[in-house]
Amino acid sequence: MKIFESLLEKILENIAFVFVSALVAVAYFFRDIIEQNLIIIALFASIFLTISLFYLIFYKKTTDFAIRGFRLRNGSEVKYHLTHFGVLWTYYLPSPISYSPFEKDEYVWVLGPYCPKCFTSLIEKKPLLKKKEWFCEHCESSYVRPKGHKYEIQERIKDLIEANVYRKQG
Repeated sequence: MKIFESLLEKILENIAFVFVSALVAVAYFFRDIIEQNLIIIALFASIFLTISLFYLIFYKKTTDFAIRGFRLRNGSEVKYHLTHFGVLWTYYLPSPISYSPFEKDEYVWVLGPYCPKCFTSLIEKKPLLKKKEWFCEHCESSYVRPKGHKYEIQERIKDLIEANVYRKQG
């Protein structure tokens, strides 16, 4: 798994290098056009930045791939389970063996929700005239779903885990 992740990292680095190089080359050859249309380019850049910031604020973290650090799980994490909001959550903590004495790794990956009866991934369902709920297609069980987007709920679970694990360690 580490080989795949390091290969993916190298590929992403090369793609980023080629993209930046191409951008510089295009900017050099079209510098006269760019100078004439600077307002239009600035408008598109500001729209792109606004959309990117909106995305980072409201959908800032996914469970498998963190945008800000391009962070992937390295496979040495320890898997745990937690029952919260009446459903099962799986979370991964960095292995204590993999801690560096210079840099302590305090990151949590949260996956879920899962059905506590059959461990199947739950889907969101909105019955007519009712609040959203989690539904298990395998055993047809329903669970009350708290308000918020799925990633916001996962963030609350992550904050709970971090408070219980890392803050207790001091």
